[in-house]
Parts: sequence; structure tokens; C-alpha cells
Amino acid sequence: FTTGEVLTAADTNTYLANSGLVYITQATLTGSAVSIQGCFSASFDSYLLQFSNLKTSAALVSTWQLLNGATPITTATYKVQRASLQAGAWVLSSATGEVHGYLLTSGSDIAQGGTFTIVNPFLTTPTVSYSTGIYSGNVASPYLEMMPSIQTGTTSCDGIKLIANGGSYTTGKVVVYGFRQS
Repeated sequence: FTTGEVLTAADTNTYLANSGLVYITQATLTGSAVSIQGCFSASFDSYLLQFSNLKTSAALVSTWQLLNGATPITTATYKVQRASLQAGAWVLSSATGEVHGYLLTSGSDIAQGGTFTIVNPFLTTPTVSYSTGIYSGNVASPYLEMMPSIQTGTTSCDGIKLIANGGSYTTGKVVVYGFRQS
């Protein structure tokens, strides 16, 4: 299209039908872990999980594991990194041989939110993810959190398990969307 060109109704319908996010499911976050089965399929390669009103019983880093049916992938095939901007200084960490990927940081005092993008969970290739969020806690300024992870196995997985490491989810909701493929 050139500058100033107006889309026709047919063009608009085509672009809207072939772009954007497609709602798949949602879940309430309660307890020490929540499994969302059947949310990944051949229909999408990439997914967005949107978290809102997230509180946990203590300050913690939530993690994730892929699900093959109801069975979590718990082998030491996850590699993780965490970059956290805290009071103007970066705090960095990384690990290999983990049994889970990193998700979001949360606490009990202020509701948190964040996004988590996961690529290729249903394909028989390694699965990569990236999350961003803000952790407020009882600090003078919020932390900016970025957590990329990779699961190097090649099992096709159709779900995800969200884990409140060292605590439990007291409130929260997650909505799963697929990135539409045109």
C-alpha cells in the first residue's frame, strides 16, 4: 500500500482475519501449581500468556514446565537467564540443567502482571520463551524483570504447568492466546 491509500472492506477483513492474537483459554492461578492442558496445538507455532492480578504467598520466581498430556517434562533440559533492573542496577543470573524455565517474579503485597511468549512447544524442536514483568514488592521502585528460557528436548507438548516455587498463588489469572499464522 502507498501512503494515503484507503483499505477496502474486503482488504480490512482479510488483514483482520489473518493477523493478531487468537484467544485459546484462561485459568485462575491458585495453589502451588496450575496445569493448562491442551492449550498448544498444530494451529499455532507461538503463544502469548498474559498474567494479571498475580499475587503469591511470598516473594518468588514462578517457573514453568511443558506438559505432554498431563505429564510434565521434568528432565534437566531447561536453560534459564534472568535480568532484573533493581534500583538502577542490573542483577543477572543464568543456569543450565534446570528442571523448569523461568516465568515471572511476584509477591504477596501488590498485584503483579506480565507477559510470557513461548515458541514451538507443539513442534518436535527445542522450545524457547521470553517473559517480561514488573515486580513491585516492598521496594522504593519497581523491578523490571526479563527472563528468557529454552527447553532443549524435542517432545511435542500440548500444555504448560505454572509453578509458584517455594509458595503458592493466592490470586491471579492467565489468558492464553495463539499468534495467528496467515
